[in-house]
Amino acid sequence: MTAFDVVEKHPRMAYLIQSAVPGAADLSEGTFEEFIGLYKENPIEAIRGMNSAIALVEDGNRERLLCEDCVSLEILTERGIVAGMRGMYGGESIVQRGIPCFGYTGFFVYDGLIDLGTFRDEHNRPREKILVDKRKLRKQLVQAKLNSINFPGYREGIAAQMVIQQMCYDKDAVDEFSKSRSNGLIGLDEFVKKKFGICRHFALMYQLFAQEAGIESSIVRGEFGSGNIAPWHAWNTARKGRMHVLIDTTGSIIERREEDTKRERILQIEAETESKCRKIAKEHGKIYTPHSDNECFYQYRRLEI
Repeated sequence: MTAFDVVEKHPRMAYLIQSAVPGAADLSEGTFEEFIGLYKENPIEAIRGMNSAIALVEDGNRERLLCEDCVSLEILTERGIVAGMRGMYGGESIVQRGIPCFGYTGFFVYDGLIDLGTFRDEHNRPREKILVDKRKLRKQLVQAKLNSINFPGYREGIAAQMVIQQMCYDKDAVDEFSKSRSNGLIGLDEFVKKKFGICRHFALMYQLFAQEAGIESSIVRGEFGSGNIAPWHAWNTARKGRMHVLIDTTGSIIERREEDTKRERILQIEAETESKCRKIAKEHGKIYTPHSDNECFYQYRRLEI
């Protein structure tokens, strides 16, 4: 059974696809392929279209059912897109270092992402790999979507509050749990079940909730920190109109800033020697900054106009 066969048998999914595709009069294979293309190019725009259609529904029960089907449709679509990417790269699975960017101004976490984050923490210890299985987080994602539709003016804050309700910050518990897993791969849903995490897990959860709300958001991995936020930390940024919103759910910080014309982006190079890192940075026109804690990792900064 193809993905289209699945969708064709679900009238609510068909309604959502027609709502996301401009000018679609009915559900056909052509409309479905257009929806897949739209979702692949700009998933947030596709989600916003479906959320807007759900917001028109007055019956509360039907509204929830549409939210449930919408999340299921998103997972079905993302799994098809990721399967195609596997074929493109010739691998059995896709492993991303950090958070991938897919065709719009923020970042998007697809179902099946394996997040490696930065290779080492501030104590030079390897980090666990986090698997994002949206099927196992479906209940939370449905609620995040429903909340955003019912309270559209408070989407950023409600998404942050949901993260804080899901888990508490406990670094010792995370370290102990990570050590117990020999392969180093742990599902994000497992941390949610245990109700603990650190900044990486909080930032990933916020990103997922923000996506369901149709918010353009990103995960920031700041080796140098930002403002009052300490180095070696992860947080989120989101856009609301022309406002740049900084969200740190581990510290319950939601800070709104005027949109900057320049953004400083901090990236990291893995290099065996300092001279090799300098060469890489020079070739790409970056500003080289040596890392103070680990001789094998060097960083560069650049201003994005």
